[in-house]
Amino acid sequence: MDIKALKRRYAIAFRALYHRIKTILNIDKHQSYYHLGTMALELGNWSASAQYLQQASALDPTYFRANYLLGLVLSKLQRWQEAVDALEKAVALRPADYASLELLAQALIKALEVNANNVHVDANNVHVDEVVIKQKALVNKMIGSTHPKYVLNSALAPSYPHFLIVGQQKCGTTSLYSYLIKHPQILPALKKEIHFWNENLDLGEDWYLSHFPAIASGSGYITGEASATYLDTVHIVPKIAKILPDIKIIVLLRNPVDRTISHYHMRSRDRNESASMQDAVFSGIVARDNDSEIKPMDSGQDNRYLAGSRYVELLRKWMSVIPREQFLVLRSEDLFMNPMEVVNRTFDFLGVEPHELSNYRKSNSGSYVPIPEQSRQLLCDYFGVYNQQLEDYLGMTFDWS
Repeated sequence: MDIKALKRRYAIAFRALYHRIKTILNIDKHQSYYHLGTMALELGNWSASAQYLQQASALDPTYFRANYLLGLVLSKLQRWQEAVDALEKAVALRPADYASLELLAQALIKALEVNANNVHVDANNVHVDEVVIKQKALVNKMIGSTHPKYVLNSALAPSYPHFLIVGQQKCGTTSLYSYLIKHPQILPALKKEIHFWNENLDLGEDWYLSHFPAIASGSGYITGEASATYLDTVHIVPKIAKILPDIKIIVLLRNPVDRTISHYHMRSRDRNESASMQDAVFSGIVARDNDSEIKPMDSGQDNRYLAGSRYVELLRKWMSVIPREQFLVLRSEDLFMNPMEVVNRTFDFLGVEPHELSNYRKSNSGSYVPIPEQSRQLLCDYFGVYNQQLEDYLGMTFDWS
């Protein structure tokens, strides 16, 4: 263990001792248990974290942060019904908190699967109907808080989405979606990432539509979702085009070098990637004999990080099925540097009025040690030909280096 990690553990231990003493002395016990729960999380002890947070919630049932974090921890532990109970308390305390609503929607279906003795939940299973009913109620509760001027009509069926943000991962999709749903005419889905088209088709359209509010035709309101993995799964495009022929598609593209590195670190941080960056990313690049050019390995050996950043290959497949005029392609760097301008360009694409937000806070921004310059240059060289093809195909300039 390095010195920095050792100091961090000592600091956590000292803070834990401080809050332990406060619980013994009966001083702000609910807050102390909450802090003990967060410190257990820092140390990766999810079970201990759940115990502390349960004590915090029991001492003060109105403690929103304790209930929300408890729901998150219990979801990670796959204790789904307990997670639902905690998150329902959090939603009751803050009906407009999007993160709580989204997490609750995820836990609901998992809890119903478990209660059905692990029977697979599909469109013909009665448990889907239970989920649909609960999700519709949650959507109405959320819209009543996020867009109080919108008049809910229970007689209307849920709407199909008007737009999809399809990717790419680690390109700012969470930030963009959070900006869009703050517009008075754009109603949020129950979850930002529904993953219906590439992961949950077997749950049926009713399940999908239960994530969206009911919107009367011609009302001026719209809704949509943002599943950033859609762009990679090109086999779903014909199905989307058939069910949603007029759908508007938004695509965010970031410098592929930065996106590739960020994608690796995200999966590594989430413990979905155990290989080194050299093995996970750079193993997908081999030098030609003269060492002046590089190429991808055979497709059977390709890896997700490089493939997900070869944007031109993905967009060609999407745009061969859905007309180009239904797409808005944006540079992530423009969104990061000038969010107001990019967001209003998106509003115009979606056919709603310009709108200025009170803030443009970034979501899910990570930090990591830069890779060596030689490695970065290797990636720049690798993606260079694909970037040029992308600019030629779209008639846009990206200026990535």
